[in-house]
Amino acid sequence: AAAPPPPSRSLDKNDDGTGGGEEECDAETITSKLESLLRDHSRRDPGESLSAEELSRTVATIDGVLAFLALMKAKRSHMSSVLRQLESDVAGLHERLEDSEDLVAVLKEDEQDLRRLCLPRDVWAPFDDSSNSSGGGGGGGEDHQSVAAARAADGAEDPFTREFAAELWGAADLQDLGLQADGATLARLQSLIRSLKQQHEKELEVLALRRSVAEAEDRILQHLAKAASLTGGEGEREAC
Repeated sequence: AAAPPPPSRSLDKNDDGTGGGEEECDAETITSKLESLLRDHSRRDPGESLSAEELSRTVATIDGVLAFLALMKAKRSHMSSVLRQLESDVAGLHERLEDSEDLVAVLKEDEQDLRRLCLPRDVWAPFDDSSNSSGGGGGGGEDHQSVAAARAADGAEDPFTREFAAELWGAADLQDLGLQADGATLARLQSLIRSLKQQHEKELEVLALRRSVAEAEDRILQHLAKAASLTGGEGEREAC
């Protein structure tokens, strides 16, 4: 008797004994083979035995079905692990986003407090190192006038009037003020200056932190968008 033809490659195993290629072991091919096999069996008489060719086709079809089911099981396991990892990543990103929102709220409150505490830039002029290095009694007044002129050119609103600023600093700089004031008054003034400088430095740190938080929020949103697109793409491939 002639040797039966080899079974279909889409339902056979590779030469190394592993399952057939993923692109060949598809649902449409398996369904077509099963329908053909059922039609052949329906036309057969109950007492008629299977030929060698039909038996080979039946075995090949069963092997193909088993290979297809194993492939689908492996795909399902892989997709489940990917989805679990994505869910974990999204949960972590959500927590980080909530922490960032809380931090932004706290920083905004600190910034509002600092705005209420910080004095205009004019007040710092007599205490600037560059203004004190020249010495003389008129240094403070000249610095104040130059800073006030710069603020006026920028259109900034100065809560201190010119009269108040002149009364506060006048023509006296720190050296003259130290000669006229007693030790306790000078110590309190120096303490106030240190406090104001610390508040000013803190305000700069808050602004830098706000920029860092904004950049972190942008990165988190980009990561979330990327994770969502990956999840949607995997879902479409699984549905197909």
